[in-house]
Amino acid sequence: MDKRIAQIRKVLDALARVENSDNGTKEQVYDRELAQVRSLDRENILEAVKTAIGSDRRRQKYSPFVFAELYDVSGIESLFVGLLRDADSTGRAGIIQTIGLRKMHNMVSI
Repeated sequence: MDKRIAQIRKVLDALARVENSDNGTKEQVYDRELAQVRSLDRENILEAVKTAIGSDRRRQKYSPFVFAELYDVSGIESLFVGLLRDADSTGRAGIIQTIGLRKMHNMVSI
């Protein structure tokens, strides 16, 4: 198995564990964990992330944060279109906020 898949699962699970924490704690954990995503080899990375998420609803909820770190990967725009289309209103709001916070200017036209 691709080692990146296990690493991405750990990142997603760490983000989920701090869901009810204060904002300072969340920010520290998010910064630390998402830095790991930025350092991953980009070859077929979107497929690795999708595999890491699988059908786990909790991982799906936090996947936009991981995908946002991959803003420069070919195909990310269409992936975000799918995320926005398939999310409920709360999920869409979170995805839109993530796009804004990460200053993903290439996503503005979606």
